[in-house]
Amino acid sequence: MLTINCSIDENGNFIESSNGNGSVESGGIVKWVVTGSRLDTISISPKIVSATGDSAIWAIAPRPYPDNTPPKVSKNWQGTVIETTTIVGESYDIGHVANSGASGSHDPRISVNP
Repeated sequence: MLTINCSIDENGNFIESSNGNGSVESGGIVKWVVTGSRLDTISISPKIVSATGDSAIWAIAPRPYPDNTPPKVSKNWQGTVIETTTIVGESYDIGHVANSGASGSHDPRISVNP
């Protein structure tokens, strides 16, 4: 399992552990966990960037967890990567909204190891 902690620092900057980049085992789970009190919400959008050799890696696409039923949608997100016999990777956008209302996005990459 790969856990990526997401927060807003004292200067209002969005922070992801390891800059949101990471490796996960084949068939493993990736979790994005909102930490601290300054970050209100995040959203995850997988994307394929052909110039970087990206390929689709999600068996179960990232979604809010543990609850994805409005009006009680969770702040944290989780996805399950595919089973693979080769190293594959994919970029993703992570949108974020701070408690102050400021918003932005970041585009890290996840690799899946066989």
